Amino acid sequence: MSGRPFSLHPGSLALKIAVIVLTAALIAQCSTEYKAMTWVMGDARANVLKVFAFWLSSVLAPGFYLCALWDLGNVFKRMGRGEAFGPSMVRGLQSTGLCLMMGATAAVVLAPSFAKWLGDNLHGFSGLHLNLDIENVTIGLIGLTLHLLARRGAGVKAELEQFV
Repeated sequence: MSGRPFSLHPGSLALKIAVIVLTAALIAQCSTEYKAMTWVMGDARANVLKVFAFWLSSVLAPGFYLCALWDLGNVFKRMGRGEAFGPSMVRGLQSTGLCLMMGATAAVVLAPSFAKWLGDNLHGFSGLHLNLDIENVTIGLIGLTLHLLARRGAGVKAELEQFV
């Protein structure tokens, strides 16, 4: 099949602009929620822990998801240039998958555990708390699949190149 491949560069640019807009919206939303927080008068330690728990639970998972979208924009750019399934494409796909997995882990395990520990229970760690939302588990599994497919695709490509 000859001819120029379909250009994905505009899609890459649009995706990166969307990531910037979504990041600004996330910060605006979190800032609004932050301003509405109630404070413990006279207890600076409790207030600092409350702020840390708030930002950790509000920004960590979406931050990883936004990084995954940014990496995906880079993958689209490479595909738009007609780049073969080479090392940089594999790194981009693996990085996207890893960011999705880390975001899901943050949403399922880290954010609820730290929010409970730092927000409610200031006397010590009270164990892991899980938030097994279908969306976050699905995103994590899609990330794992993307990461493993990129790794397997690189292995198959290397095998095929040995035959040539």
